[in-house]
Amino acid sequence: MTTLGHSLMGLAALTICLPPGITWRGLLPWAILFIALASLPDWPLPQWGHQRLVVSHSLWTNLMLCTLLTATLWRFGPKSGGSRRILICGALSWLSHLLLDTLYGDLPGVAIYWPFSDRLATLPLPWLKSLSHPPPPFDGAVIQILVLEAITFTPFLLAALWVRRRWPPTGRIG
Repeated sequence: MTTLGHSLMGLAALTICLPPGITWRGLLPWAILFIALASLPDWPLPQWGHQRLVVSHSLWTNLMLCTLLTATLWRFGPKSGGSRRILICGALSWLSHLLLDTLYGDLPGVAIYWPFSDRLATLPLPWLKSLSHPPPPFDGAVIQILVLEAITFTPFLLAALWVRRRWPPTGRIG
C-alpha cells in the first residue's frame, strides 16, 4: 500500500467534519493532521511492529490508543459540536487504515486480532498491490499501483464532498 489511499481516506473523513467557511489556510493544518492519522499505523516507530503488520495494525492496539487520545482531547479540549465531530472523524480516519490494508491481494493479511489471535484479516481486491520498493524511481509498476489506488479510493473523497454539499456541517470548531 502507498500513502495515497490512506491520504484520500483521511481527507474524506476531514471533508465530512470541518465546519463551513474554513479558509484554505485554515484547512492545511487539518489536512496534514488527518493524513497523518490515517497513516499512523505505518509510522516507523520503535516496537511498533510495522514490518510484520502486528502491533501497529492490531485493532485492539489502535482502538486503545485512539480512545486514549480522543478521551484526553475531549477532557482538555473545547467542548463544541464541531470539536466532537472532528474527534469522531479523526478516529475514523485513523481506524480506516486497518480496513484499507486488508484490501491488498499480494499481502498475507493484517494481524487485526493481535494479541488475542494470530489469524490474519484479508479482503483482497485483486487489482490492489503493495509497492515492491518505495519511490523514487517512479517506474511503470509504481505508477500503475498509484493510479489504481487513486481510482479505487478517490470515489470515497468524492462521496464525502457530495455528503458535505448535501448536508453541510453546522457550528464551529472550539
